[in-house]
Amino acid sequence: MGSIIVFFSKKSNFLAIWVRIPYTQRMNVTRFFLLFLCVCCTAFTAKASCPVIHPALKFTVTSEPVKYDYTLDKAQIRVKSNASGLISGHVQGHVNVEFFPKTQIIQNGKCLLLPHVEVVITNKPILRIAKNYSKGSCEYQTIKSHEEKHIRLMNNFFKTLPQNYRSYLQSEFKGKGSVSLKNKEKLKRQLRMTAEKFVTKLTRDQKEMHNRNIDHPDKIAVEYALCSDW
Repeated sequence: MGSIIVFFSKKSNFLAIWVRIPYTQRMNVTRFFLLFLCVCCTAFTAKASCPVIHPALKFTVTSEPVKYDYTLDKAQIRVKSNASGLISGHVQGHVNVEFFPKTQIIQNGKCLLLPHVEVVITNKPILRIAKNYSKGSCEYQTIKSHEEKHIRLMNNFFKTLPQNYRSYLQSEFKGKGSVSLKNKEKLKRQLRMTAEKFVTKLTRDQKEMHNRNIDHPDKIAVEYALCSDW
């Protein structure tokens, strides 16, 4: 007769199966052994792992009132905007993204769940006009009008952000709503990396939107033709 002995250590979470089968019975026992091994491993994995969770997302988006800056000259604004050429004004958004997970501990303290995550986004825009131009001049008014177009487009971008980026963040969080409690630091790193990646995407998407809708060279040429003392 053959024998099957199973060793399970709770302390080390180690499952060992030792099998002794006479040569003449090996072919007859193979199917039983594979089935037994599959059942044991499945039960062990289900007991040891945390459930797969897709966190629900709640968005809180805040755009603070625009701050006007009239302290820099054209050269300094060019540096701020990281651009070359005739740059006399600039809008800069300071975007901050934070994730606030609502956690829940289950399975006798073994698993940390994130059934809900609040996505808090804050934008602090600054509108700069070069101090080379006196307030009320044609150049000043043209720059101000141009940059305020950027502000309106930016405000609309953040107003519609939840509906436009919900599916993106849902895919980023898919299946990442649970972790073993001993790996909670890994979860913090994942949240931080996801936030940084999201800020990079928002910045890139905004830049493309502004270049396409406002900063096309032909449109800028028409605006600069309105004044003569650039």
